[in-house]
Amino acid sequence: MRQKAYLCIIMAVMMTIIVNCAPRVKHYYKYERQNSGMIHPIIGETLDNAERLSYTLLIGIDNFKQATYYKLEDGGYLIDIETDSGKFVAINRDADGASILYDYIDRFDEIQHNKEAFEKKWRIVDYDDLGQPITIREIDGLGNPTTWALGAPGAAIGFVGGMVLGYYIIDQQEEPSNDRILAMASGMAGGCLFALPGVFFGRKIDKEKGLEAIKKARLPRFVEQ
Repeated sequence: MRQKAYLCIIMAVMMTIIVNCAPRVKHYYKYERQNSGMIHPIIGETLDNAERLSYTLLIGIDNFKQATYYKLEDGGYLIDIETDSGKFVAINRDADGASILYDYIDRFDEIQHNKEAFEKKWRIVDYDDLGQPITIREIDGLGNPTTWALGAPGAAIGFVGGMVLGYYIIDQQEEPSNDRILAMASGMAGGCLFALPGVFFGRKIDKEKGLEAIKKARLPRFVEQ
């Protein structure tokens, strides 16, 4: 009965850690815009509706009129979007965002026939609601809090357990030995054994939560009528 209670407590603590290890996307809400710049010579500084449709950019925006791109001081870009319903702003904080956009427009026809190569080149794993690529580099840049939260305790528990097992094996030898190498090796093996599942599942959770956080942070925000 007591063992079940301990198990429930451990599971509750682990679930609390997972829930509260949220990716940090504050840089999507705190930024300094720079001067507007061309996203590509073909388009210039302002994206009109005809260009938007031709290159399949900023999808899902009703009554679109035009958009202007601004580079951000710490990487990425900001988009001022004008529609018949009002003005919106959208943020892309991927450090490679501007380069990816330029490459996409520059090789548009080629990419349509081999999109997989384009995605592999930039390590694109998904797209946001506007059709902008999301890369694994940006997701990794948010950190891996759940990976650490699950992996580190597992490593510590496994290491201590392995050390105890190692010393137990030494004590059971017919000839007493002070050799600590076996205990250390057993501890390291135990640490790896217990840490790997936490790292594996933690990494998976961090990717999913990071992707969800980026998509939410990139949604257009209404600024004025």
